[in-house]
Amino acid sequence: MSIFSGKDFAELPVTEISGMTVAEREFIKISSTALYERIIYAVIKEVQTGGKDTENEILTLSASDNYTPFSRGFVYFLSTAMAEKRQIWIKKEKAGNQYIFKKTDSSEVNQPDVIELDFRKFTQATLLNQYYAILFDALNGAAKGVKISQGLLLKINRLSEMLADKRIISAVENQLNAISDALREAKTAYLDAGSSAEFAIFDTEPSEKAITFVYQLISNLTGYSTSFVKGEKGGSSLSDSGEADKRQNREATEFYFNSIVQSVLEAIFGKMYKLKPNLDNIENLPSMLATIEMWGEGSEEGKKFLYEQIGLSEQHLDLSKSNKKSNDTI
Repeated sequence: MSIFSGKDFAELPVTEISGMTVAEREFIKISSTALYERIIYAVIKEVQTGGKDTENEILTLSASDNYTPFSRGFVYFLSTAMAEKRQIWIKKEKAGNQYIFKKTDSSEVNQPDVIELDFRKFTQATLLNQYYAILFDALNGAAKGVKISQGLLLKINRLSEMLADKRIISAVENQLNAISDALREAKTAYLDAGSSAEFAIFDTEPSEKAITFVYQLISNLTGYSTSFVKGEKGGSSLSDSGEADKRQNREATEFYFNSIVQSVLEAIFGKMYKLKPNLDNIENLPSMLATIEMWGEGSEEGKKFLYEQIGLSEQHLDLSKSNKKSNDTI
């Protein structure tokens, strides 16, 4: 920047402020993949495995694999294919009480242990990546604002007049440099009584509003609550129990399970899964159990069905039977 002063110009430095060091494309890729990973894990957490610990262990361990250098859990490949709208082939291998997965190519598509993940027409990811591009701009601006707030502003009295006088431009520049050097080294600096040195103030409100707006867009796109998208837990305040978020997240979980995760699990494990029952009224569980046990005319199959609807298995039926026999003996 320069100030015109007759035939001469006062050359002043123009500072280019750097923002985030991560590239925009990499930020979008990491953010989108991480969100889809969180969504898939949220779905898997609600998958019902019939109450068998070994089956549940196989499912959870196969989802993630962080200790084998050349393989991954299926969640990694699934979330990557979703976020990047790609077609990926993965090969499963049994390793102890879990499956591990390695990337392969289309030449092995007919092999029984190869699973195809095709998300080339997954349009949701297009919008999600665009939303994260907006979030990058908001965070990039915030990063620049934070850096600006670390700098000092020298407000020199009548500076423009002094710079307009070509006879003293050199002296003024030397004086400004001396003041700047003194402040940088935390030494004494002398300023005119009408001048001042103060830290720049960064207004966080515009960035906060932009970030909140983006999270609302992502929430609307995915169906999950904004607290889930932001990685928060519980209600948004002390008066908010978070029940509305739980219901919203449950509905989103059901959508992703039915539309994506269920078919992937079937391809990997060769069986159909379903979600655990939604026990919104868990406080009523004791009376529900009592009602089932008092249903004397009902068949054992009928009781088993009712137990399954509230997330219980045959083990619980056997337990209730043994308790009934012990009570009868007494």
